[in-house]
Amino acid sequence: MNISGVITRIVHAEIHQSGPPRLAEQTLRAEAIDETGEDGEDVDAHRPGIVRVMIFHLTDPDRWAQSLAAGEHTGSSRGVELADEGFIHCSTAAQWPVTVDRFYADVDALLLLHIDEALLDVPLVIEQLGEAPEPFPHVYGPIPMAAVVEVERLR
Repeated sequence: MNISGVITRIVHAEIHQSGPPRLAEQTLRAEAIDETGEDGEDVDAHRPGIVRVMIFHLTDPDRWAQSLAAGEHTGSSRGVELADEGFIHCSTAAQWPVTVDRFYADVDALLLLHIDEALLDVPLVIEQLGEAPEPFPHVYGPIPMAAVVEVERLR
């Protein structure tokens, strides 16, 4: 038996598999870069390969002004502080619009803080608490100003 005979047998062999294809055999698709930032992730064009994973926090302009003066954000949720709650409520890109509708529908002035997870110097825990329908990100400590990479006025 020569080597070309072995190769011929391998190339022409048929493989029959029952059940779904294994991960290695599935076609994998790459996610296109989302330049609009709709999915909460962003690629820094100046540092290829660096993906910024974002979480989001809702606050009002007056509370944000207090945070800017203090040099860190400690507002947990509407009218509640980090010292009272023990963590700061945040959302993913998919969650924050629902949170706005559910808890901030009557608020006239509202800001959306874009927070880069990699720039937090306190624990971030994704957890499901109480009657929440799904896990949410919670920041267990003050959010440093450096971690807030964008402040978007929603209304």
